[in-house]
Amino acid sequence: PIWDAIIKFDPQVFIWLGDNIYGDNRRPFSIFGRVRTIGPWKNAERFFPSSELEMRYRYQQAKSNPGYSAVRRKAR
Repeated sequence: PIWDAIIKFDPQVFIWLGDNIYGDNRRPFSIFGRVRTIGPWKNAERFFPSSELEMRYRYQQAKSNPGYSAVRRKAR
C-alpha cells in the first residue's frame, strides 16, 4: 500500500532512508541454558549479522515486491 502512495507523487528520484532490509538475525529470548540473550547472566547478543547469502536473498525479495518494483522503474 505505501508504494501506491509514493507512485501517486510521480517521483523523479527515490532515496530510501532507513532500513530497506534487515541485515541481522534475532535469537529468541533465553534466560536459561547455554546461550542466554537476556538477564543478568546474558552471554550472547540478541542480534547477529546475516550472511552475505541471506542479505542477497532479502534484497531479491524486496526487489520482487510489485509496488517497490514500480517505484524503482518510475524513479530512474
